[in-house]
Amino acid sequence: MLVANHERRIAEKAVGTLNELYELTGDEKYQQQQFQFAERAKFAVLQKALHETKAEIVSGIPDSLRQRRKKLQEEISFFETQLKKEKSKKEDADSIKIIEFTQKSFALKQDYQDLVKSIEQKYPRYYHLKYRPREISVPEIQATLRDDEALLDYFTTPENLHIFAISHDKFNVASVAIKDTIYQLIESVLNGIKKANLLDFPRDSYHLYKYLIKPVAEEIADKKKLIIIPYQELSEIPFDALLYEPMNKNDIN
Repeated sequence: MLVANHERRIAEKAVGTLNELYELTGDEKYQQQQFQFAERAKFAVLQKALHETKAEIVSGIPDSLRQRRKKLQEEISFFETQLKKEKSKKEDADSIKIIEFTQKSFALKQDYQDLVKSIEQKYPRYYHLKYRPREISVPEIQATLRDDEALLDYFTTPENLHIFAISHDKFNVASVAIKDTIYQLIESVLNGIKKANLLDFPRDSYHLYKYLIKPVAEEIADKKKLIIIPYQELSEIPFDALLYEPMNKNDIN
């Protein structure tokens, strides 16, 4: 997990830099590289988890070590969650608790790194299976898409939302500046669906559509099937509930 988070941070910076290079040069190779870095980050956590579990089994690592690693991961997750909750209280946050959670989280991460390093040294086959690379390219994806299909792949950095629009014969990247409003819109749309709130949902759903779909609307205009690959908070959104044009709330049944 620590390696995956490190890869994600590197990928976010790389995608931002490559986007700037594309805007300066117009060279499409930078768009292709953006996609590769974004996918590397998105799949890092899942890939490492899958490879790690499979590698442990195949490499004959004892159950005691596997359980120890899992327990450390759970404890790290627990204290990081507690730390995040305490910090969210802002002026009401307990500084003593923050220090305590930070120290425990740091110590557990050190224990986890030491354990993983020890396992990798004692079981070299585990290391090979866990870290073997596998990347997918845009042409590989295009070869699997039919003429009436398109894939929208999303990736966010602290500054921008990147939308990779891929069809059988086209590839385009749209980058949209992220504002705090997008996260407010996500929350509002989800609440509107859960609570059947027809007052705000039409407006916020359309605004969210303008963020997520409109920048690549031309690329998918003639497609009958869309494959959506969201990222982080976007994973919670039912994309088929987004309104593609303004709607008067008084007209909604």
